[in-house]
Amino acid sequence: AAPTAFGIPIRVELDPRLAARVSADMPLFVYARAAGVQGGPPLAVTRRRAGELPLELVLDDSHSMLPERKLSSARRWTLTARIARQGSAETRSGDLLAEQAVTREQLREPVRLTIDRTVP
Repeated sequence: AAPTAFGIPIRVELDPRLAARVSADMPLFVYARAAGVQGGPPLAVTRRRAGELPLELVLDDSHSMLPERKLSSARRWTLTARIARQGSAETRSGDLLAEQAVTREQLREPVRLTIDRTVP
């Protein structure tokens, strides 16, 4: 049998308390950084729409921004789901956010990211 490609299963949800602040066409970014890394491009990213929430997806190496920096090369990640209220790919004040640190060993079930806070 061929080896299974590595991927991080994720379920993204929006806290109902924030629903009134979101329109269906707002960009939703879901991305992964190697744990402890703050700047620079994420290891993997996908752009969706807030209207797709709740959303289940798998981040894998096909979502890598740079060919030499693969999602599968790390063992720990910080996963982020962010609704860009101003439409920007960069995090801005007022964006809605979920973040969670995970390890490879925790990936037996989808990682649940609930967007429940606002970027100051």
